[in-house]
Amino acid sequence: MLFYSGLAIGAGILTAQYWGKKDRLSIRRVLSTACMFSIIISFLFFMASIGFPSILMMIFTNDAELIMYGTKLS
Repeated sequence: MLFYSGLAIGAGILTAQYWGKKDRLSIRRVLSTACMFSIIISFLFFMASIGFPSILMMIFTNDAELIMYGTKLS
């Protein structure tokens, strides 16, 4: 969540600067770069959550029963 917030704020600031200069090509580059970073980070987290769910849950809790319920396939 913090990554996406930082990415959105940074892209928004750069976009506003380029909007003031009327530089639409740079706006497209900034937004496409932000989208690509967002997709890559989302895909990496998705792969980690599918491949190693118990390890990720151990970051947030040490309750074994909760980890068992969180990693159980429906």
